[in-house]
Amino acid sequence: MKAVILAAGMGTRLRPLTYTKPKVLLPLANKPIIQHIVEDLIALREFGTDVDEIFVVTNHLEKQVRQFFIEWSPDVRVTFVHQRQLGGTGDALRTVSGMIHGNFIMVNGDEVFGSNTFSIVLNTFRVEAAHAVVGAYEADNPEMYGVLLTDPTGALGGIVEKSPNPPSNLVNTGVYVFSPKIFEYLERIGKSERGEYELTDAIKLMADETNKVFVSKIQKWHGVSALWDLFEANKMKIEERLRRIGKEYHVVFGQNIEMKPGVHIEGNVIIGDNSVIGPNCYIRGDTSIGRNCRIGNGVEIKNSIIMDNSNVPHLSYIGDSVIGEHCNIGAGTTSGNLRHDKMNVKVLVKGEVVESDRHKLGFIAADWTKTGIGTMVYPGMVLGPFSWTAPNETVRVNLEPFTLLGSRGKEKIVKGKIDDVVKDESKRKFLKRAYEELREVKY
Repeated sequence: MKAVILAAGMGTRLRPLTYTKPKVLLPLANKPIIQHIVEDLIALREFGTDVDEIFVVTNHLEKQVRQFFIEWSPDVRVTFVHQRQLGGTGDALRTVSGMIHGNFIMVNGDEVFGSNTFSIVLNTFRVEAAHAVVGAYEADNPEMYGVLLTDPTGALGGIVEKSPNPPSNLVNTGVYVFSPKIFEYLERIGKSERGEYELTDAIKLMADETNKVFVSKIQKWHGVSALWDLFEANKMKIEERLRRIGKEYHVVFGQNIEMKPGVHIEGNVIIGDNSVIGPNCYIRGDTSIGRNCRIGNGVEIKNSIIMDNSNVPHLSYIGDSVIGEHCNIGAGTTSGNLRHDKMNVKVLVKGEVVESDRHKLGFIAADWTKTGIGTMVYPGMVLGPFSWTAPNETVRVNLEPFTLLGSRGKEKIVKGKIDDVVKDESKRKFLKRAYEELREVKY
């Protein structure tokens, strides 16, 4: 059986993290999202379904996606397909038309779900002799997603895109099983109001004409469409990895971990290879710390994601925050994660202030961010890649990429400073390319 993973999107709502990293490579429980998906596809062999080839549709930062698979080398054939223009999910799936001649699984590359999801949806497809099955989840906030309507037999009755008053709480999870007939319907749809070819339009057309499109309820799912979605998704995947190694554990350790005296770990935590923790650290639940990280003396970390090759050296508090790769958090940095008025934290997303629905939310720091000693960061702040703060600064506004926050306010970092700070030649070249691409970005 074949599978298709859509991994071409720019992930604009997940900026600044996706300026330097494709959305599908954002880590959850120290594994990229797409790795979780591929592992679950491979695991279908245990249930009698052999996924022998996976097509990965790419565009944004696609070289990084290809390089990841080269380094990982999973036990399945992976074929990359370039989507020339980002013309919607329907257009993305059409890129593999002609390459697939039988039934296949399709999944959006930014979906996070339970490990048995594919087997559940496949079972519905076979039992109903369907042309298509859509994975659905009973969500508490269906107004944030497209919702699915069903008839008493479980057949799809309609799809309603984001609505303030959704007629159902069954949301579309972006997990599908299709017969090759889907390609016929993709050729018959036009562009949507937003100028894209929508996969859901083809699915609705198929449902109307055949009555052979069904909805299958899955048990666990969490969409990753906003920065703060990463926390619940990370929690889900940490819990999943813990279940696989035994319920008596609440910590997953990588190889060559150095734990110094006075380290206290509370709740579910995962720590990557070659990291050094302590002394006298307090690591609290639902935290993932990546590979080659250094968490120093007197640091407290709670419900946060610390990506590979980043340091929180000493005397800092990082709560409900995301720290990208190659970051250095200066001594005494504090993440404010709770408003005085106890209202939910708001975040500036694509130029608009957005309600996060989170009572506690710290800050998001993209790759190569550095904070000076004694930095205080207000709740909900977003720090672009290669942004710095001077010592004793208070971050009350978002920082664009390549920005220094100091005594004179926000200043753009000139390209020449990269040579002074980054010694590795390949990393300097990458950053200089990023500088040219990102220096005019505002958000």
